[in-house]
Amino acid sequence: MIKCLLSAAVLAASFTFAQTYTNGGLSTGATSKSGVAAPAGYTLSELENNTGNTTEANTTFGLGGMYSSATTSYFLADDFTVPANTQWNITRIDFFAYQTYYTGTASPFNTVRVNIFSSDPSVTGAVSVFGDDTTNRFISSGC
Repeated sequence: MIKCLLSAAVLAASFTFAQTYTNGGLSTGATSKSGVAAPAGYTLSELENNTGNTTEANTTFGLGGMYSSATTSYFLADDFTVPANTQWNITRIDFFAYQTYYTGTASPFNTVRVNIFSSDPSVTGAVSVFGDDTTNRFISSGC
């Protein structure tokens, strides 16, 4: 399996202090929850499992989605909160993606669309504060 990093540039409101927001790391450590060690010099990135169950994992890697054609769109969402009395200037968003069974040498990814809402986009009245569902903001990817 080849893992690729996608980058999209996003410009938004002015900022007070520059800092990086992260929604968590990819590595879960050098030893699996079931006690198996990763190869020397490497760490693991395990799937989430139900508490106490170390023999089975959930079947979705992070936020799961699939893309089947240029005319079909699939949307993934994640929530974050901008703290009260602050403004963010988002200059870059990194997405981590993979394509199951991909064996090519060039990245299979070439499109990223970003739409940031003021609240849950599935709730009536949610307002898009940046982006849209049609503009390709893809800059680069690497494997």
